[in-house]
Amino acid sequence: MRNERRDKFEIRLAKFSTGDYVRLAILSGAFIAIGYLFGLLFTTLFGSGFGVINAYVQWFFLCLCILIIGKIGACSIILFVFAVSVVPVPIWGPPGPHKIGLAIAISLIFELILLALRKRPYIAIIVAAPITILPIPFWILWINKLLGLPTEKFESLVFKMAIVGCVLGFLGALSAIPVFKKLRSRGIVEGTAS
Repeated sequence: MRNERRDKFEIRLAKFSTGDYVRLAILSGAFIAIGYLFGLLFTTLFGSGFGVINAYVQWFFLCLCILIIGKIGACSIILFVFAVSVVPVPIWGPPGPHKIGLAIAISLIFELILLALRKRPYIAIIVAAPITILPIPFWILWINKLLGLPTEKFESLVFKMAIVGCVLGFLGALSAIPVFKKLRSRGIVEGTAS
């Protein structure tokens, strides 16, 4: 009976409990820390074009968080909190409130895919991760042009960054699944999706 229940895991359309909000707060904080650590590290060491390497780490952790919470809306909350926290730094483009709009757009797409495929959550995150990363480099380029920032070097890399970001997002989602299954089989996240 216990193994049967684990095999029937799905993303649910339900209200968040107090425990869910606590887990979301902890996971959002960890997502911010990871985003800052890797995002600023790659941007500082290699320049803004290489911040896309952070896509693997962030989307791995985002997909893991979504699976742990197991409810529609978790992605939106985590990405919104992250976007608000990175407004003043050069993660997801130049500093500014435009990142909140990007987070809303990304989370809306991610949540719609999760909703459509909620009975098959692993397929949902594998499909959603690369699709939601795809527009980020183009968004950053557009914002840079809008703000009158230099874009020549970035413009030549934007298509490559989008493709690399999609692949890294896919790999991040793919990597999150066995980690989640291992955590679930050991009972570490048991009951969080109920």
